[in-house]
Amino acid sequence: LLNSNFMAISETEGMYFSGPDIRYGANFNQSTGQTADAFLAAYTDEWGEDPAAPFWAHSYDATTLLLDAIAAASYDDDGTLVIDRAGVREHLNAVEDYSGIIGLISCDAFGDCGSQKITVIGHGDSGDVAGSNANVVYEYAPGGSSLGEGNLVLPAAPLTASWRGVTEDSIHIAATFIDFEWLVDKGFSPNGWGDQALVWESVVADLNDRGGINGRMLVLDAARPYSAIPGLGISADGVCLEVAGDYETFAVFGGFVGPAEISNICIPGQQETILIGGRVNTERLDQISAPWLENGTAKERRMQVYLSLLEQNGHLDGKKIAIVGATASQGAYDTGVATLAAMGADVVLEAISEVTVGDTEAEDAWWDVMSERVRTSGADAVVFAGGDRAGFRGLYWAGVDVEYFPYNNESLTSLSTNVTAEMVAGAVTLTGLTEQEQFEQDEAQELCIKPFEARNPDIVVGTPDTHEDGIEKWWRSVMTHCTQLRMFELIATAAGPDLTHDSFRAAAESMSQFALPISPFASLGPDKVDASDSFRLSIFVDNGTDNGILDPLTEVMDGTP
Repeated sequence: LLNSNFMAISETEGMYFSGPDIRYGANFNQSTGQTADAFLAAYTDEWGEDPAAPFWAHSYDATTLLLDAIAAASYDDDGTLVIDRAGVREHLNAVEDYSGIIGLISCDAFGDCGSQKITVIGHGDSGDVAGSNANVVYEYAPGGSSLGEGNLVLPAAPLTASWRGVTEDSIHIAATFIDFEWLVDKGFSPNGWGDQALVWESVVADLNDRGGINGRMLVLDAARPYSAIPGLGISADGVCLEVAGDYETFAVFGGFVGPAEISNICIPGQQETILIGGRVNTERLDQISAPWLENGTAKERRMQVYLSLLEQNGHLDGKKIAIVGATASQGAYDTGVATLAAMGADVVLEAISEVTVGDTEAEDAWWDVMSERVRTSGADAVVFAGGDRAGFRGLYWAGVDVEYFPYNNESLTSLSTNVTAEMVAGAVTLTGLTEQEQFEQDEAQELCIKPFEARNPDIVVGTPDTHEDGIEKWWRSVMTHCTQLRMFELIATAAGPDLTHDSFRAAAESMSQFALPISPFASLGPDKVDASDSFRLSIFVDNGTDNGILDPLTEVMDGTP
């Protein structure tokens, strides 16, 4: 039964096989000099495949022993070849420590000439027979026996309809994304992210081409745009009800960002569906039941890491600091206040706005007053904890000359039409890799960019370094959505064939260190639902374009807890 063709049958997974020890290493046959690797290469060249059965090396050594014995026991009797059979037996009986591919060979009085080495292997994957052959769990040699270094295996669990959205052969998912077409049309953004529905279709198809997840294929039931501005455009709440309610999805990707963040609760809360994306915080996590994971960094932790890096690099030295936030980011604001107090920073103003983020008129009216409070406080720098863009506008229009410390870099990477690059030049924020560095990551190229380009050869993905205003940011869309799907793939694979909310959560909590396409340092844990641990400080530079750029101030650090 120890045969590669038999072991390739999925039903053999979980079986144990006893057979010869095939770990031949550098062994060689002393009669021919042949090694295992050289023989297998020649065999494959001739027949197009490796031998299916494990006793090929024994056959080779036996043949050379027999030919040596015949040569030793034969002679020419007046033109007639005479082979002395008794002489052949006598020669073989005398074999001792013959170097064969299978090891040292000695023949005993009973005619046994093998190396007498036996192993038991655990067969765990019918798609990786070589891996199973190397998984030795027990071994025997004439000198004794011992446990091997391999792992015990269990029969593969049958795939079943284990949860809502999970069938025997499929995992149903959906995706949401900002309606950039609407934002560009209304003048809120200078450019979009390409056809994001097409991007989602492409990255899902690529994962399925790689075999799916534990034998199941992903089915993208819906990919829907939403407006990041509540009350305008496509309602995020309505999109939630469609992708997590109307469809029986196991997980939703993307979630909601910006002023629409509050709608994230709808997916893992009311709809009890896994969410990969959005923006987590302690208050929101208390209102949900299904797993919710963010591939980025949670606001509270981001604020703490940010202020620590500012302090370590001297940006807070001698500064009088104002910290201003919005109730939509209450957790980050509270973390900022507490962290600055623990540092002993000179905080001269603490203020938080209850105005809805995205209500431009109300925000600007609030900042008309707040700008004067910042001025009269004598602050040298403002730490922004929510409602950043309104703060940028208000302080700039009021002519208040302070340093900007926004903890949320998205306030700078996605400028709106009423916040110009000139307004925020010099702002220092928390980032990870630059967009170009993300683009150049091996995993981003191999898992995201190259597969998308191969599937969509007519689309120019572009690069961050060569991007021009008005051109779609295809590369941003591809990397973002691919990264979220990759994180799900890693977790769902670790969850095993019995895919449920509980197994998914347990798998996520076990992932103490991994990498994502755009984040070389990432981790999850029992109390950590935000993955990215790749941090550095960057400064915003007005380079003459509508978007400006973020230039690194420090090297990327591993912030894994």
